[in-house]
Amino acid sequence: MSLYSSDVEYPAGQSGIEIGIALNAFRHGGGIERYAMDLVRALGTLGISPHVYANRIDQDLPETAAIKPHVLGSPLIPRRLKPYYLSARLRHVRTRDNLSCLIGCSRNRASDLAICGGTHIGFLRSTGKKAGIMDRLELKLERDFYARSLAVVAHSRLMQTELEQIYGIVPSKIHVIYPPVSSQSFFPLAPGEREMLRERLNFPKDELLFLFVSTGHKRKGFDLLRQYFEAARAPFRLLVAGRPITSTSSRISHIGYRNDLGDVYRAVDFTIHPSYYEPFGLACVESLKCGTPVIISDRVGAGEVIADEAKVVMPTLDGKGLAQAIEEAAQRHNSLKERSRSESIRYNDDPIHHIQALLRLCRSVHPAPGTR
Repeated sequence: MSLYSSDVEYPAGQSGIEIGIALNAFRHGGGIERYAMDLVRALGTLGISPHVYANRIDQDLPETAAIKPHVLGSPLIPRRLKPYYLSARLRHVRTRDNLSCLIGCSRNRASDLAICGGTHIGFLRSTGKKAGIMDRLELKLERDFYARSLAVVAHSRLMQTELEQIYGIVPSKIHVIYPPVSSQSFFPLAPGEREMLRERLNFPKDELLFLFVSTGHKRKGFDLLRQYFEAARAPFRLLVAGRPITSTSSRISHIGYRNDLGDVYRAVDFTIHPSYYEPFGLACVESLKCGTPVIISDRVGAGEVIADEAKVVMPTLDGKGLAQAIEEAAQRHNSLKERSRSESIRYNDDPIHHIQALLRLCRSVHPAPGTR
């Protein structure tokens, strides 16, 4: 049976179905945190309240009311050791809670499905960092995560290649299932509303705005962006959403962590990601759903599923390649904007569709609830 069949193997609201999600922190954050919240919302639509196991759970999130929260962390555990403590606790609690399926959004040794939204080796290579003691511990946990799981879910074919070639995972164990994006938060503007939105967000109306969404600036190519925009003479501005930046340029504005990213995508002209390593890149799909085209490097996994007419790909991953891509995007602005919509995303990104695929996969590989 195809994993993308419309009939889920776990009937909505069925008594006794216990689904778990493990991650380091259930809160607003980067891609994996947003992904976990999408899973929670989709499961809720199916009538399933999942167990969420984390070192930290933000009790103020609306999504927290839809879960069975389990804070497994301890304030006595050093921050860098918390993932290992969480992993050790999970083996006990998954049996205690008689889980039918444990979805691992963080590295651990107890999950049925190992979600691969990026690998630590890939991260180290992209940043040029030499593996230290903690990196070697993390790599050991990551290898165990993939080896002990019943199936590995890769969020892109880029990740599938890494898992096979670097980690030695057999192809039959890897399933490429692209991540979901909520249409409730990410949707295009009605005609004529963009100028009013810019005014409300206090964004300049007379500049071409480029949005960079990042919690890992070095890996995502911020240095290239900083060099380009600090020297830019055209009326271009870079907006950086996420971690603080170091720049005094009037052409670069830090807009902080945002809970209104949908509005930000809708207000800007382009979303830009010159990443050295981007396993998928949810920001690219979110942007397109809001009607905003993307500028990316050829190392962005989401490029696999974005139609050519809605993206500009850097010819080389350097300053010259970035400048060429921005120049092309500016020249093609109107046509790119016209063609950037949900139809330019070449997979079904509906969260319900995605969670059904995960549950079906778990059912196909799991021998019986509570037996692991």
